[in-house]
Amino acid sequence: MRGAVGTGLPLELVGGGSGGAGTGRASESPWERARRGGERIMDLELDRLDDDRRLLADRCGLGAYWIEPVETVGGEHALITVWTRAGGRPPLNHALAMESALPVVQLILRWVEQQRQLDHAAFHDPLTGVANRNGFFDALEASTSGGAVLYCDLDRFKTVNDGLGHAAGDELLRLVARRLQACV
Repeated sequence: MRGAVGTGLPLELVGGGSGGAGTGRASESPWERARRGGERIMDLELDRLDDDRRLLADRCGLGAYWIEPVETVGGEHALITVWTRAGGRPPLNHALAMESALPVVQLILRWVEQQRQLDHAAFHDPLTGVANRNGFFDALEASTSGGAVLYCDLDRFKTVNDGLGHAAGDELLRLVARRLQACV
């Protein structure tokens, strides 16, 4: 799990942690199912939980849950989990709150992805993906053991661009960059 924001519930009850490990059940958790398939899951009897998570929910006084997948920019799913108290109203009573929370969570996820892309663009060449000058100096500054510089000159590269076109030249640069990255 990449991260979780919660209100104090154990991570095992929001799709993280290690709950259910070692129970011998071959089925995946409801959170894994929701994340993988984008399936909304509402479990009023806790019968979709493995024994460890069911016991943990019981100890926390919880009786039912609703998992709502939120599609991210990359096509994966983030999850919102709403729990209700044992003997309390079903999670569907929180539908208005969920309807309000979904666009906010989607907006936050888009913003986080845009920040990630901007951070990557600031330190990487857009064509090859290798570290640019900023990335090089950032890595050098973070290094405790120094570093090395590799200078490459592609002989007759202008011939590739002139003879085969800039798209072929760009592809050659990407190929060389991938090979260099595989070596270091």
